[in-house]
Amino acid sequence: MSGDWIKMRDDLTEDPAVVSIGEATALDEFAVVGRLHALWSWAGKHSVDGNAVSVTPQWIDRKVGCVGFAAAMIEARWLESDGKTVTFPRFDRHNGETAKKRAVTNKRVAEHREVKRSSNADVNADSVTDVTHAALQKALPEKRREEKKEDQKLSSAASPADPSVDRVEGDALTLTPPVDLGEHKAERLRQVTDDAIAAFNARLGKPAGLLPAVHATIGREKRQAQVKRCARLARQICEQQFGSPTITREFWDAYFAEIDTDPFLSGRQQPGRGHENWTPSFEYLTREDVMLKVFDRATSSPTAGAA
Repeated sequence: MSGDWIKMRDDLTEDPAVVSIGEATALDEFAVVGRLHALWSWAGKHSVDGNAVSVTPQWIDRKVGCVGFAAAMIEARWLESDGKTVTFPRFDRHNGETAKKRAVTNKRVAEHREVKRSSNADVNADSVTDVTHAALQKALPEKRREEKKEDQKLSSAASPADPSVDRVEGDALTLTPPVDLGEHKAERLRQVTDDAIAAFNARLGKPAGLLPAVHATIGREKRQAQVKRCARLARQICEQQFGSPTITREFWDAYFAEIDTDPFLSGRQQPGRGHENWTPSFEYLTREDVMLKVFDRATSSPTAGAA
């Protein structure tokens, strides 16, 4: 409908979540924001509370024309999904009629204060050069009391009961602290790395297998950095093979089980001449190029996908 609009921040391209979505999808920040605008506009028209029943991450990817976009939004905590339904968190803060009314009211409050400041500045400047304004200066306290009452009315309209939303207090606009996306991503990387190490040790590490087991804490930063380098490919495989937009323990179990069928990668077959002391390691097996070769081999096998 003509005239419809949605609320978006003017510095959205600089948001860490937008940057992380761009990194995950190989899109620049402007392309990410454009797709977010299209998706949020759709949600504003077709969702009342932020829940979109029967809408999947795969549909969102088709809607915005970018495979992996929904998964990247989930990683940034800007989207939630159980595989059959997607949810836009904190939907009522930025979407719907209430959010729009709140945005308009906040703007009116800011404009009112700007007019008040300009008016006070003019009065003070005149009082310096014209002593005949003494009577006016005496009346200013009453004027300020009236303006304070008006501010309180506007502030009350702009501030809903929910303390998590933006609110006006005195002359300062208090904003809800943003989600610490950096800490969320770090915690998610730690969890994915834990799953990878556990799956590796359960299948390939000694004593279950022939390769050196991976310690859970020593050298952890190095292993997290390695897992991060292959995470994008791992997410793509998860989405295609398991229908999950995020990397799961099930993926790592299946991946290292496939490696266990390879005599060379599992350590059962000795390397060629000149490389007798070389052994496949966790770092080697989580390299992106190795992961892609294992995936290609598994999916091209005559028995791949057989019941």
